[in-house]
Amino acid sequence: RWAPGRGTVLAGVAVVAVLGAAALLVPSEPEARVRPEKPVAAPPTTPAPATTSPAPPPTTAAPAPTTTTPTPRPTTPPPPPPTPGERVTALVNRLRTEAGCAPLRTDPRLVAAARAYARDMVARGYYGHSSPEGDFADARITAAGYSWSAWAENLARGATGPEAVVEDWRDGSMHEENMLDCRYRDTGVASVPGPRGTVWVQKLAAPGRG
Repeated sequence: RWAPGRGTVLAGVAVVAVLGAAALLVPSEPEARVRPEKPVAAPPTTPAPATTSPAPPPTTAAPAPTTTTPTPRPTTPPPPPPTPGERVTALVNRLRTEAGCAPLRTDPRLVAAARAYARDMVARGYYGHSSPEGDFADARITAAGYSWSAWAENLARGATGPEAVVEDWRDGSMHEENMLDCRYRDTGVASVPGPRGTVWVQKLAAPGRG
């Protein structure tokens, strides 16, 4: 930015002088001279008063515009997409609502137990409710730290997604009875890919009394 400079003061003094003049006439005769007349003194001159131009008023530079940067609003990251197990639980809860049962709550301990069992079946190449050591779901749920009063377990292998596995369990027999049993309040579902298809494990449980 620039600001205009200060005004300058110009002063001028004009002096006018009129000087008298004397004429010297030289006659043709060598010795003849004419005395010049007494010069008339010029009237004294008075110098003209100096004129001063008034200084322009000081110019104040306009303040630079201020720009306020708006404070960015905090953005909330979108929630992560539901896992296949969470999608299974959502579909099962829809069926339970139609049947008049309370929705199941996802319990991380039951999720951990279901995932560990699905991985063990894939790693050791077996499939069933009993492990090679003879343990059933009650032992696995207890080992995960969940105190139960009732439990159930649904298994599936080869289903391609949550919708397919829930449809497989709607068989009018034990799998569907487990899903729609109003005693169960908590659940955990996991899926693990295997050489013979994805293995799905659903744990259902009611918390212990007291």
